[in-house]
Amino acid sequence: MKAWRAHQFGGPDVLQLDDVPIPEPGPGHIRVKCSTITLNFNDIDIIHGTYPDVMPPLPFIPGMENLGVVDACGPGAESWMGKRVVTVPADAYGGYAEYCIGPTAMTFEMPDDMSDADASAFFMPFHLAWLGLEHRARVQPGETVLVHAAAGGNGSAAVQVAVQLGARVIATAGSPPARRRRHRTWRAARFAAMPAPNTQYRRYI
Repeated sequence: MKAWRAHQFGGPDVLQLDDVPIPEPGPGHIRVKCSTITLNFNDIDIIHGTYPDVMPPLPFIPGMENLGVVDACGPGAESWMGKRVVTVPADAYGGYAEYCIGPTAMTFEMPDDMSDADASAFFMPFHLAWLGLEHRARVQPGETVLVHAAAGGNGSAAVQVAVQLGARVIATAGSPPARRRRHRTWRAARFAAMPAPNTQYRRYI
C-alpha cells in the first residue's frame, strides 16, 4: 500500500510516499480501507517530534484519525466487518495510508447519510466535547457552561453537546461575523454571545 512516512522529525518535507506492507489486525483490532484522512494539529507536532505523549520510532506513518470501511478484523472484532467507521489508529499514529489498524475501543460507526467530509470532521471535536462535558465535568441539566472560541470546531461542538445535555450555554466568539454566524446556527439554543478576548465575563453573565 501507499503511505506517507516520516524518516526524520521536522516539517512537511520529511514525509515520503513509500510502498509498505498492508498491516494485519490483531485481537480486538480492525483494519480500515481509508477513504478520508483528517489532518490534526497533533499530527504536525508528532511529525516535528514535539508531541510528548506520542513519540514513534523512525520511520513512522503519521495520522491519528481515519474514515473508511472495515475490510479485515482481528479475533473478537468480527462484528465490525464491512461497517463504515471512523477510527483512531493504534498508538495514535499510522493513519496517513491506504489502510490503517484501529482498536475497536476507539472505532465508531458513521451513518451512511453523512458525507465523507462531514463524517471525518465530526469525530475529533465532538468526542473531545463529550469527554470533557459529560465524562469529566458531568454537566447536569440547568447548569451553566462557558465556552470560549465557540466559533471554531471544538468550541462549536462543545456548545452543541452542552445544549443537548440541558445546559445554559454562554459562548465567546472573536469577531462580529463569527458571532452572527453562530447566532443563526444555534437559534434554538439558550446561549449568549460576547466578544473575545474579554475578561469581563461577570458583566456579560
